[in-house]
Amino acid sequence: MVSPQAATVVMVGFAEKDRDYLQRLLNGAEGALGADFRWAVQTKGSVAAALSALRRDPVGVMLCDRDEFPDEWKELLSHFAYLSAPPCLIVTSRLADDILWAEALNLGAYDVLALPFDRDEVVRTVTLAHSHWQGPSHPQAARSVA
Repeated sequence: MVSPQAATVVMVGFAEKDRDYLQRLLNGAEGALGADFRWAVQTKGSVAAALSALRRDPVGVMLCDRDEFPDEWKELLSHFAYLSAPPCLIVTSRLADDILWAEALNLGAYDVLALPFDRDEVVRTVTLAHSHWQGPSHPQAARSVA
């Protein structure tokens, strides 16, 4: 039997109830990437902790809550500029309007998700972000083939 591969998702700066809900939601959606994949969900309380996780292991998707720490997502993006295989950053907010969406995408975020979370939208967005991260033009794809 082949053990499933883990698709790493790091969550940064979430209120406990939102973090717990997201973790349960992603853990319940393990088949989204196929039968041989599962989500490896990590929670980090700060940008420093998230960056430390990136130095240890490749991370495909990072979710950062703008409501808890309004500028952390921008700080993360500024650090991603120096990485050869930066994760796809998804910004979350209860105030996920067109202004935030435009700002986030213009600064390099992958997408914006509104709270309260819609299960299907979260699974779809995180799955697409991970697929994008592993795409053929991404440095991580070359490493995963070797």
